[in-house]
Amino acid sequence: YTLARDATDNQGASGFSLPSRVYNNRDSEDVVQFVETGVYGLHTVNETRARYSRQRSRQEGNANLPTTVVLDAFTGGGPPMTLSFTNQDRLELVNTTTFTHGTHLLRWGGRVRGVYLKDQDTQNYTGTFTFSSLDSYGLTLSGRQSGLTPQQIRAMGGGASQFSLAAGDPLANVSQFDAGFFVLDDWRARPNVTVSLGLRYEVQTRLSDYRDFAPRLGLAWGVGPKGKAPKTVIRAGAGLFYDRVSESLSLDSLRRDGIHQQQFIVDNPDFYPAIPSTGQLLAAQAPQAIRELDAHMRAPEMAQIGAGAERQLPRNIVLAVNYIHSQAWHCLRSRNISAPLAPSLTNTTAIYLYEASGRLKQDQLMTTVNARVGPKLSFSGSYTLNKARSDTDGAGTFAADPYNLRPEYGRAGFDIRHRVQFNGVVSAPWGIRLSPFLVATSGRPFNITVGRDLNGDTLFADRPVFATDLSRSSVRQTAFGAFDLAPVAGQAIIPRNYGWGPGQVAVNLRVAKTFKLGPEVKGKRDPMALTFTALSRNLLNHPNLALPVGNLSSPVFGESTALVSGGGGNNASGNRRIEFQLKLAF
Repeated sequence: YTLARDATDNQGASGFSLPSRVYNNRDSEDVVQFVETGVYGLHTVNETRARYSRQRSRQEGNANLPTTVVLDAFTGGGPPMTLSFTNQDRLELVNTTTFTHGTHLLRWGGRVRGVYLKDQDTQNYTGTFTFSSLDSYGLTLSGRQSGLTPQQIRAMGGGASQFSLAAGDPLANVSQFDAGFFVLDDWRARPNVTVSLGLRYEVQTRLSDYRDFAPRLGLAWGVGPKGKAPKTVIRAGAGLFYDRVSESLSLDSLRRDGIHQQQFIVDNPDFYPAIPSTGQLLAAQAPQAIRELDAHMRAPEMAQIGAGAERQLPRNIVLAVNYIHSQAWHCLRSRNISAPLAPSLTNTTAIYLYEASGRLKQDQLMTTVNARVGPKLSFSGSYTLNKARSDTDGAGTFAADPYNLRPEYGRAGFDIRHRVQFNGVVSAPWGIRLSPFLVATSGRPFNITVGRDLNGDTLFADRPVFATDLSRSSVRQTAFGAFDLAPVAGQAIIPRNYGWGPGQVAVNLRVAKTFKLGPEVKGKRDPMALTFTALSRNLLNHPNLALPVGNLSSPVFGESTALVSGGGGNNASGNRRIEFQLKLAF
């Protein structure tokens, strides 16, 4: 049984969000796990695992002011919500049987998972005004102070680009189940050759797709003199893999169906900073944003093929080189399927559809070295060369043009070209154990946008074109090239994720010392032990910057305005982090 409680206050004031946006967060998790292993005769082992988790997350803020978003400049106003919470109850049951028969090692089993999700979301119940640039926001403020009318302010280049408001019932719940069954045969065809053949089947509720069969094939061949343990092993394999469609998408489509909860969107509103009531928006037939899950949604599917070689070198050093090629279909994305065919046209409702129409192609070459030099030193290191291209980066990715997906194919958001990793364990004098860890990566790509809705689809995902006439006032020259923010009809927009961000470097170090409490007696269990541990994340305090701002209308375009969260131990509140731990084992 595991219990965890977490309380964090004054969250949300980071990046472009001002201190007025802070809220408090409370999290709790209770997990119960059970494992039973049965041995039946000399050839059969059965294992059953059961797990139940109860997670509660609560966010609370004093949201009494509308939100003002100036794209990639600042976000002000009140907190994003009043009281929001997410209650998750998850149950998982796994059963696996292993059976040996001659040269065959058979395994079969299955897994069943279920989740019940109850969620209250009060995001944007006070409304949000979005300005496309800092200039338009400044002109709006100065125009109001001068007593100009909204029409005069807009004629000067001011005015909000969009107003959105959520209303209705913020509470929604959903339950979802999935199951997977597999059978695998590891056949030792020869003393130095093993062939693996397997089949997996997966299914889940809320999908009409029942054809997720995933065959897998593997081969391991030990190369060397007959009768001796081979020092070289060649491996190859291929298979199909499926991802489950998250219950969060089902929950979103159930809540934001236009009936339980309404999401109003008004383009070019002239009532800033006043907030219209829900009744006024309904009476004015203000456009709504509705979320739907594609009725013909399929589980994302990936085919992988790989090959590699592993070589035993002197001094207990093992070198491995592996190549993996991946091809994926039915990747998740979002699309406004009711977008106007021309910017001059307007629609009363924006229907944002979750669909599985994306594709992905990835190639990885990985080199790994593992070494146990002696009883006091061991280490491992790796280098990965990666290239990944796709036309979506996940379920929340919108295309620049919902009616033309071809320009979306480009660098994937996780296309980190180079990655180096090193970790080791060193036994120092006085029983001190040192565990260094180094990770260094090249930069990730980021999307470059114009910061305005040029095609009237209610989204700010529009991208510029490469400038052909540098004399145009709409051209902006940057370190990434010269871009025209006002494309002429027929011009091809720039590829998705055309920009590239900064690389990351982090060094972590763990130092541990164990004290034995009491004498060691032969034949009896170990005495009590007290272990002190100090862990420094990002020991060198290297500032790992987040992705640059990709909005060309922002005054800080191309600049990183925050630190990365997570990788290398960095976080928004402090780059270098030092933790101390005390553990008693008895």
